[in-house]
Amino acid sequence: MQRCTKCNKRIAVGGKALGSEHYCSDRCLKQGLLQASREFLGEELIFERIESIHQGPCPKCGGHGPVDMQTHYTVWSAIILTSYKDVPEICCKRCGIQKKIGGLFFSGFLGWWGIPFGIVITPIQVIRNLVALFQAPSSKKVSKALDEMVRMELGARTLLEKQSIEAEKTIGPPELPNRPRS
Repeated sequence: MQRCTKCNKRIAVGGKALGSEHYCSDRCLKQGLLQASREFLGEELIFERIESIHQGPCPKCGGHGPVDMQTHYTVWSAIILTSYKDVPEICCKRCGIQKKIGGLFFSGFLGWWGIPFGIVITPIQVIRNLVALFQAPSSKKVSKALDEMVRMELGARTLLEKQSIEAEKTIGPPELPNRPRS
């Protein structure tokens, strides 16, 4: 039975894997990735990456930044089925507003058709989209969500690269195929 890399709990069923690392929950995975980015990368490198994303072009439309983490909310229902989600995306303010308005209309039209959850969750998601429309991230300051996401991404890359290097040390470098000389 495997053990969680972060908290050392036994993982009986499920869990999250990242290369050879295993985590018991999303929470431990997140903490492990944040720890890896702190351990192996300098704060200056992390800050440079965060700033390059924040001040870079929008990955959705290619327009000018600032870019930040924006979340829109959706719900759809059909008789006894209801599905709702929060969708975080890295994009510019304009794309974020479009996504939030899209989530507002999507939920407003398709959320009501389930009993009882569609009727309960639809107003919540509609209100969350309305509030999010008026609370767009600051163009001057990076949001905590973007900062955390970049740190986790860098932590994941660092762990995978570290594991690759360790595997190469134990197994040896990959052999190149023999090529006939001409």
